[in-house]
Formats: sequence, structure tokens, C-alpha cells
Amino acid sequence: MSSSRSIDEDVTRLFNENLRKCTIHMRCEACGQSCGRPYIQTESFTRWLRSRAPKTSSKIYADLLLAAAFRKSPMQMINVEQLTGSQCCLVVFSILFQFGRGDLIPLFIRRKIGDGKLPIPLLELKEILQDERRQASDRGSQSHLRDMGDTDVAEAFNKRQWAFCAATFDDQSSHDHGKDDVVPICRKTLITDKGGTAVLWRVAAQEEFVGQKLRDLSKRTRFKDPDFGWVRDLLMQECCGHDNANRL
Repeated sequence: MSSSRSIDEDVTRLFNENLRKCTIHMRCEACGQSCGRPYIQTESFTRWLRSRAPKTSSKIYADLLLAAAFRKSPMQMINVEQLTGSQCCLVVFSILFQFGRGDLIPLFIRRKIGDGKLPIPLLELKEILQDERRQASDRGSQSHLRDMGDTDVAEAFNKRQWAFCAATFDDQSSHDHGKDDVVPICRKTLITDKGGTAVLWRVAAQEEFVGQKLRDLSKRTRFKDPDFGWVRDLLMQECCGHDNANRL
């Protein structure tokens, strides 16, 4: 038991460390500080989840995290192929694992809430979890949510999902973002704020968040940032509450 607990603690620590490494805080040259909402390099983080764990014969880190999530749970553990298969749920599981409820992943899989469905509207998620609790009550069984209310789970999930779902820059010049959307800018330099209602910025976006069409159109703007790796230079105009991004 102590050996299992030690493995769980180690893999949880590695999970948190790699999540921090993949979390980006924008550098604003205008104020000299990190500002804006942080976002996660999801491709890099899920690549780590799929990587082979040392000192194991064939397990990946997602295997060990699943074992840790279900160690004290009454729910039946799933196999890792259900996380990594065609209906990938690695991000969904990671969000749940962050607030200690990775064992809820079977419920999300059963309800077909995979990575491709993110971000899921908060109201829809609340309704799904409320329905799960009602069905458990009708069966006379304990809800998988146990001591957490369906609203608590939904709000904890919603709070964390947006960092994993940063927007993507594409070949369209105009981007209208909602209040929950996270714009994945890693570096931002003010060009001018003397345009009346508009402010013009030079921004850098990591290639993971630049669509293929825009990458093809902006090959000459590609450079390696010393802190953020390969990025693309863009111009962003903030005007009347909207962001309009154009390649340089």
C-alpha cells in the first residue's frame, strides 16, 4: 500500500510539474510583466501524457495517473485505451484530475464528452450531471459524484477547461472572442495607441495555435523566441472590444 501511495504521489507531482511547464503567461513589453490569462500548450502536455513512464515495462504516464485517480474510488477503473483512442479524452481526464476527480472520467466518456467537445457550455454540463444524479437516485444507488454536488463539479470543470482550449489564429483577419475565450499570445509589444479608438500591437503566437493556412501565408514571420520556441509574428488591433489579428 505504501508503495502504491508513493507511486501516486510521484506521478501527481510530475503531472503538476509538467502542467506548469506547459502553462504560458503572456509577456507584455508595454508593462514589463506577465499579464493576460494563462493558457496551456495542450499538444505538448498530452504528448507527455502519452510518453513512456520510466521504471515501467510498457506503461505511459496516463496509465499511472488513472491508477492514482481510481486508487480509493468505488468506481470501476477504465483502461488507458479509452483515454487515448479515437474519442480521445486525455484533456477531459486532466481537467478532472486537477481538482481530484479523475475517477469521474467514465461518466464523461459515457456521456460522449471527449476532448473534441471542449469547451462544453457550463449550463449543458450542469444539466448532464444533474441527470446523472437523478438516474442514480431512481436506481437507488449512490451517485458517482458522491460528496461533490453536480454544480460544484460543473463549475470546477468549467473554471479549468478554458486554459486547455485557447483560440487558434487562422487566415481570417477578424477574430471576435467571447468573454471566456483565451487568446494564446505569448509576447505582446505596443506599436501605437494614438489611433483614436484603436490600439495596435505586435504579438507573437506559438505555432501550435496558428492554423495551417495562416502558417502557409506567413512563412516569413516565423522565428524562434528564446522563451517560447517557434512563433509567428502577427499584428493585432484592439478596437471597440474586438481583436483583429493580421499576419505581418
